Amino acid sequence: MRFSLRLYKTVLSTLALVTLAAATPKIGQSAIITLQFPFGARAAGLGESYSSIADNADATYYNPAGLGLAPVASSWRSLSPVQSDEITAIAAEHRKAFGGRDHIWIATKSHGLMRYNGRIWEKSESYVIAPDDSLFTIVPKIIATDSRERLDRATREIRLANRLGTVTENYALALIRPVLIDSLRHVAGAAEELAYAIAAIPLEQRVPATIYGLVASKVKAGEADSIAAKISTFNPRGEKQFADLVSLNIPFSAAISDSITCLAVDAADHLWAGTNHGLYNYDGTT
Repeated sequence: MRFSLRLYKTVLSTLALVTLAAATPKIGQSAIITLQFPFGARAAGLGESYSSIADNADATYYNPAGLGLAPVASSWRSLSPVQSDEITAIAAEHRKAFGGRDHIWIATKSHGLMRYNGRIWEKSESYVIAPDDSLFTIVPKIIATDSRERLDRATREIRLANRLGTVTENYALALIRPVLIDSLRHVAGAAEELAYAIAAIPLEQRVPATIYGLVASKVKAGEADSIAAKISTFNPRGEKQFADLVSLNIPFSAAISDSITCLAVDAADHLWAGTNHGLYNYDGTT
């Protein structure tokens, strides 16, 4: 009986000590379990056995000496967009949004401005067309300039990038080139400019009178009526029309056609491009 009583007292004492230990505050330990997770998902998956392979940002926790390893990756990846083209400037844009990929901007001698989005190289921005938009109202929104010449050139670049009116333009060019007046025959691009102007006329407005007004003073006598009649009845099968598009590709070259000598990205993620003829700013919209 005395033995049982002693055992009973021993059990009670043990339970009291356990209860007291459980009630004692755990100084220095977190109340939020996530704060006790190992640093770094990869290291956590390896059971924190990470010191020997810490070759990234996690090395600052597991093995700071690992930061001295070079290169920080086990392989190099070639990101050159165009072989044998000279890169004249480069800049990096850090995407602060969650899940966003950092962008790399480069300027090349032959292909102009390009952007690497983490997966592919891009030469254009995508613009979602609103119900009341037209090509001639979109361009001034994107290209902020007072120069009519620059707006016209940008409009043509965008048309070509989206293959708008190209079938009509090629057909008109074939009709116009042989019958240009002598004073324009040796002017570089004269026939192309006239064919482009005809193709830029909306399909529903391509009537003989409109076309005649464009070509009458630039082709030989008697040819204007024939060209106007042929183009007005021409059926450009397969030709894209602006009304068929949901979005528009805006090539970077539509905004900057000069050779770029330097690039920089500021704190607001605006791209600055310097050329021999001035400085350009792109805020992601204009």
